[in-house]
Amino acid sequence: MLDIIQNYSPIYGGILAGILFSIFTIVGIVIFDPLTKTWIHGNISSNEIIGITLDGFTAIYGILLGLLAVGAYENVNAMEDIVSKEATNISVLYRDFRGYPESVRRPLENELKSYAKEVVEVSWPQQALKISPSGESKHIDRIFDILVSVEPKTKGQEILHAEILSQFNSLMESRRSRIANLDSKIPEILWWLVGLGAIINILLICLLDFERRVHFIFGGTLSFYIGVMIFIIASMDSPFAGSSRVSPDAIKKVLESPTFLN
Repeated sequence: MLDIIQNYSPIYGGILAGILFSIFTIVGIVIFDPLTKTWIHGNISSNEIIGITLDGFTAIYGILLGLLAVGAYENVNAMEDIVSKEATNISVLYRDFRGYPESVRRPLENELKSYAKEVVEVSWPQQALKISPSGESKHIDRIFDILVSVEPKTKGQEILHAEILSQFNSLMESRRSRIANLDSKIPEILWWLVGLGAIINILLICLLDFERRVHFIFGGTLSFYIGVMIFIIASMDSPFAGSSRVSPDAIKKVLESPTFLN
């Protein structure tokens, strides 16, 4: 279900979710209104006690949604930082390769370019389908094989080689972090709590005894906002999938930079 939600635009999908929640609430009001007037309110209105219950529950539910929204947003930001770090590693490595002789530099540059293109053109579409990318590893292995075969002859070459190995290890760490977090998402049990909370919230709204038009406006507006918020959280749940997924723009910019194009 979440996979379907994530494919919708956050704006249009959020509006659609809000409208659906409003419709459910209005239909619920129409269905429950005759029953609540007889069974709950009777001769004495119970609006006050239901209102207090709704206020308390809405506060608790709002905290839950707020925490989930912050968690999902921070997760997306963390993944963007990882991708940005990976792009920086690629850029710095490509620059540092210039310190090697032509016979070593050219193969390293070609493999690093191939790696970056593989990530953007192949791995990203796979990640959107929640498939762990494997094609990148062949380029990483080739770069590693070339680097370990290098034998620095001067102190300056030793320092450069050590820096390149450090950057290469950092690149591998960034890559591992990106792949390891491919399935990072909000635990399923929390989504059950969100769904149950939405149902209870709508039910409490339906149990209120208002003039019909006011009831529709009040219930529809509150439910619309809840629907939008739930959709936005769901759209950010998987950082590498859906319309709100993290983009490979940072790596694309490195590939399109004058240094790489030369």
